[in-house]
Amino acid sequence: METALTLLDEICDASPAVGRLCERSKAALLSRDELRQLSSVEGLGCRNAIGLDHILISRGLSALPARKVPLEVFGRTRAASGSLPDPLLAVSDHCPLATTVRF
Repeated sequence: METALTLLDEICDASPAVGRLCERSKAALLSRDELRQLSSVEGLGCRNAIGLDHILISRGLSALPARKVPLEVFGRTRAASGSLPDPLLAVSDHCPLATTVRF
């Protein structure tokens, strides 16, 4: 069946090790340890780092691959404590995707 949409390839905008895990996740299930590496602050920083979000564009347009933008420390919720009286809420539990579309 032909479609009028194109699914953009996704790349991880992080360290080479994280990039390799992201590439591997496209064809294989990752272990819990590998998923932990992706979601860590040193990885992408978001709880749901892979498989949830995608970018589709109309046929006739072109775009760069969709980049998963690392959230780092902003992907974690931290409870209030004595030194931090206000809780720090996570920006998102998904990694944002960004691309450049050419018209």
